[in-house]
Amino acid sequence: MATLFTSDASAIIPEQVAQDLLIQPLMETSILLNPAVSKTVVTGNNSIRFPRLTQEASAAWVAEGAEIPETGISVGDVVITPGKIAALSNVTKEAAEDSDPAAQELLGQSMIRGIRAQLDESFITSTNVPTLSNPEPTGLAGLTGVTTAELDLADLDSFVAAAYSIANVGGSATAYLVSAEDALTIATLKTGTGSNQNLLEQSQPGATLLNGLPMIVVPDLPAGTAYAVDAASIISVVRKDATVETSDAPFWSSDRLSVKTTMRASWGFADPARVVRMTTAA
Repeated sequence: MATLFTSDASAIIPEQVAQDLLIQPLMETSILLNPAVSKTVVTGNNSIRFPRLTQEASAAWVAEGAEIPETGISVGDVVITPGKIAALSNVTKEAAEDSDPAAQELLGQSMIRGIRAQLDESFITSTNVPTLSNPEPTGLAGLTGVTTAELDLADLDSFVAAAYSIANVGGSATAYLVSAEDALTIATLKTGTGSNQNLLEQSQPGATLLNGLPMIVVPDLPAGTAYAVDAASIISVVRKDATVETSDAPFWSSDRLSVKTTMRASWGFADPARVVRMTTAA
C-alpha cells in the first residue's frame, strides 16, 4: 500500500506513488474531474492546446459545372496552463516513523480533501482572471458567454429547458450542478398534489437522476443558482508530476516533519454557450 512516508521519513515520495496518493483519489471524488462534468487530461506538458471551432462551414446547392462557392471555417484553440495548488501540514516524527500506516493514510486523506475542496470551490466560484501572481483559473461564476436561464424549483421544467438550450448550440447536457439547499427542494418534489411519490429517480443509493442526467450536489453553490453542463465542452488538465515531500529541516528542534503536497491543475471552456447558468427570479 502506498503511504506518505518512506522508511527514512524524510524524502520525496516517488512520482508514481504520489500519483496514486493524489491524482487517482481526486479523479474519483472531485466534482471538477467527474467525467459527467469535464473531460480530464493528465499530461506532462506545461501547457496544452485544444482545438475550438469558432465558425462552422456551410454548404450550398450548386448547378452542375458551376464553381462551388468558398465558405469560411474558422478554428481557434483553448490554451490551458495548469497552475500550482498545494497543501502543507506538520506531523511529529514519532507519528511518521512509528505509527500504523492507517494513521499516515488519515493525514494523506486530509490533504487530498483540502486540495479537492479548493479545486472544486475555484471551479464553481472563481471570478479571477489568472495571472503569474495568482494562477487561480476563472470558474463557472466568472465565465462569460454562458447561456442564461431562469431557475424555477416548483417543478423540473427549468432543467429540461436547460438541456434543450445546450442541444440548440450543438451540445449534449451531461449533468446538473445544484446547491445542497436546492437539491433538497428538488428531491422532495412530488408527482402531484397529495402524492407521496417523488419526481426524481435514484439509479442507486445516493445517486439521483434528474431528467435522466446525474444531479450533482455542490457545497460551494449558493441557493438559487444551478448549472447544466456539457462535459465535452469543459476540459480539465492535471499535470502528472504531483509530488509529496517531507522534510524535518524547519522543525529540527521539535522532532516534527513538514509534509508538502503539490499538484498542478486547471480547466478551460471550449464553448461557454454549452454551459447554462440558471438563477431564480429576483
